[in-house]
Amino acid sequence: MDVRRIRAISRGGQAGHAQKYLWLSGAILLAMGALGASGWEEYVAYGLIVLSGLLPMLLWIRIGMRGVPIMPAVGLMHILYYALPIALKNPDISSFDSVEILRSAATVSLFLIAATAAWKMRLIKMRPQMKSGGARETPRYFGLNGFIAISMVLGIMFQVSVIGGWLTWAGSVFGLLRAVMMTAAVVGCYLLGAGRGRGTIRGTFWLLALLAFGALVALVWSSLFLVGGVIYLAAAVLGYAIESKRLPWRALLPLLLLTAILHAGKAEMRDRYWYPGTNYGGVNSVLQVPGLEWEWMGTGIKAIATGRYGQSLVDRASLLRMLLIAQQKTPSQVGYLYGRTYMLLPQMLVPRFLTSGKIASQAAMDLLNVRYGILSSQGVTATAIGWGPIAEGYANFGYSGVIIVGLILGLIMGEFSRRSVGANAMSLRMLLAIVAIMTMINLEADLSYLLVNLFQASMAAFILFSGYRWLVGGRKVPPSARVGPASGDRGGRPVTAAPK
Repeated sequence: MDVRRIRAISRGGQAGHAQKYLWLSGAILLAMGALGASGWEEYVAYGLIVLSGLLPMLLWIRIGMRGVPIMPAVGLMHILYYALPIALKNPDISSFDSVEILRSAATVSLFLIAATAAWKMRLIKMRPQMKSGGARETPRYFGLNGFIAISMVLGIMFQVSVIGGWLTWAGSVFGLLRAVMMTAAVVGCYLLGAGRGRGTIRGTFWLLALLAFGALVALVWSSLFLVGGVIYLAAAVLGYAIESKRLPWRALLPLLLLTAILHAGKAEMRDRYWYPGTNYGGVNSVLQVPGLEWEWMGTGIKAIATGRYGQSLVDRASLLRMLLIAQQKTPSQVGYLYGRTYMLLPQMLVPRFLTSGKIASQAAMDLLNVRYGILSSQGVTATAIGWGPIAEGYANFGYSGVIIVGLILGLIMGEFSRRSVGANAMSLRMLLAIVAIMTMINLEADLSYLLVNLFQASMAAFILFSGYRWLVGGRKVPPSARVGPASGDRGGRPVTAAPK
């Protein structure tokens, strides 16, 4: 039996197990909705989002789990942001009736189906497995581990410099520097999880990398913003899950608990440490970080014990309210925008160091918040409330806007996933797929902000890849050395035996 046949059998077995877990997860989620929904309209609304969110994952499994699953990850995130708030009775949507919720859920489902169709259409046009001469890797003694080490060091150095105020010299170039450093850190966290998932990272390097990873997250959290550290945690978990085809529950549950504790104490800590009337402050020395984190955990535990913790994590993540507002007020109270938020994109793409008058990257979000009365024109300078591409699409063109945006994003995700098939873990194509999945799972971003972030992260990945290859040199990669979900089997490992 030839190697291709053996690998096909291996992929078939993995796909069968993954599909069983998916059906089980879907059944559990639907049962949660039956227990939490108020009336059949809400349950149907919940079920529409859950099934539409799971559909991309089902399709990805059926095509052999090849390529980085960008659309499947985005589909699962929609369940968190749009479905769970219904089952858990989010107070932000309590003022809307069941029919309005059902209408909004159908809109979310429409978006997901459009995006999934475009993603699948692009993904099925996979090019053949890349020949061994098409990818480049660094020498064996400075390969994946070296890449992770450099990425982690760059991320930590950047955070230490920000805390110490050592980057004031950067001026308008600070944005480019931040993009490169943060992209390096995200890629490093993803590859750390992926390497651990396939069993190639272990021993002393694993312990050192884990310490560096923890230090990076702690440094990011010293700003009292949770999202930065959560992105790095999500990158590592995604890398592990995609490579190993299973979730790291033993690590994931404590991380979720820690995040919930920090979220509960976040407001009180900001009152203590942020400068009045601003959204920044905190520590100005790395030596203060351990004490701050310990105090934050104590504050969060106390807030949970006394019941004064504000919104839960699921309540905070809800985007359903923004879509409900858009559909309730448009066009009866607020007219369609007819693309005004999208027209801001060309100005956002201009690097800040080329023009001092560049508009803010969140200008579209601010426009929506002011137009719908969520925030005042002064309030947007201190508070950010994300809308996401679905509510933004409806605010611009109604249902047609939702479908068009879904198709656009689906095609983009499909292209990045398609190019990751057969790619070496440290190839440019894989790095671009990694930054794409980490960018696209940010559902709170409007379309313009999403595309700007994707463009900046892609440029940063190119700079990172070019600099790393220049630093350590490169050589051609044999087929058996390829790493990652792109190869279709367990990390591209050669198979030596087949079942009878």
